[in-house]
Amino acid sequence: MNIIDGKQIAQKIIDELKLRPKPNKIFAAILVGDNSASKSFLKQKEKVAKELGIDFRIYDFQESAGGFTNDFLRKEIGKIALLKKVGGVIVQLPLPEQINKHYILNVIPREKDVDVLGERALGAFYVGRNQVLPPPVEVVKEILNDLRFKIYDLRIAMVGAGFLIGKPIAVWLMNQKIKEMTIFEKGGDLSSP
Repeated sequence: MNIIDGKQIAQKIIDELKLRPKPNKIFAAILVGDNSASKSFLKQKEKVAKELGIDFRIYDFQESAGGFTNDFLRKEIGKIALLKKVGGVIVQLPLPEQINKHYILNVIPREKDVDVLGERALGAFYVGRNQVLPPPVEVVKEILNDLRFKIYDLRIAMVGAGFLIGKPIAVWLMNQKIKEMTIFEKGGDLSSP
């Protein structure tokens, strides 16, 4: 059994990215509401972006007493996404309950959808036509490469097939023609047959 050092792999990726030319575009991160976990994730992303010399900007939409409407947010995020100086956009999830996640994510143009969560980018990924892989897929790909696993020889048991992580990974693995994959909807004691 292999123990995976995620921090070591992440640092290796960062070191490799430092050798690439610096982008001259803005990486726009959208924060909606006052979720402490979302703020923490964005701080981590901002720190790495700074280390890589990326112009990372957080567009912070704090709710007023009346809250936001879906149409207002979609219009404002759409304006940001369409700016020529913006090269990539992420919407930090989760969004407040009253906001339609898919309606908001779908305003991001496919070529700027860094997280590959909008229907156009995700659909292109599912049929093998997106140049960018969803981040969880890139992580799994990097781990498998780092461990020098031959994907087509693997038998994989995966827990969860949710929208953000499990389903994109499962689709990518199936497209790699792995030997066998079992998906468990929920965790629990997976050691018993």
